[in-house]
Amino acid sequence: MVRALVTLGMLSTIWACSCSAATKAPALPALKAGVWQSQHQLWIDNVDVIADLKQQQQGLIGFLPKAQQAKVQQMVQQKDPSKTKQCLPSAQAKTLKTPQDYQKWLKQKLPKCQLSFQGQQGNLLRFGGHCNAQQGYTGTVSAQLQVHNSTRLTLQVQGQGKALVPGYSDGRSQSQFRVHSDASWTGASCG
Repeated sequence: MVRALVTLGMLSTIWACSCSAATKAPALPALKAGVWQSQHQLWIDNVDVIADLKQQQQGLIGFLPKAQQAKVQQMVQQKDPSKTKQCLPSAQAKTLKTPQDYQKWLKQKLPKCQLSFQGQQGNLLRFGGHCNAQQGYTGTVSAQLQVHNSTRLTLQVQGQGKALVPGYSDGRSQSQFRVHSDASWTGASCG
């Protein structure tokens, strides 16, 4: 479970990378305000970390008495580290129109990274730079954010550096990582 929390922390750090100056570009599709659900995948040195964590959880559940297994299984499914829900307030959704707007949004979420806008091709934005997080990832990063339409966006991030993820990367040696996140709008009410 500690690994799952550290992995989620790393995902948050990667999402949180800040961006530096961007150039003017055409507006992107306006995102709908409300609840967004994201599905994440994380690989470190070609190991699917989230799938590995899920497999370890299942193995541990097998050691529990039969009477407890179903209850714990249900709890584990509710805390799936590959899925997150987030509210996008209406005021913020209205501000996300250009690469500069997404740059500001990412800067708020990931203050440990310095990313620069590298270009736009249609609804695809490219960023690159460096992260310096003492309790997460330090190294180079390249990212592609695609706003498919008002209800779906994807983010692909990859990099090489030092990551502190117990059981996968010790924070001292170089590792390669890849993250894929696919977010979809699920409803208007964040309540």
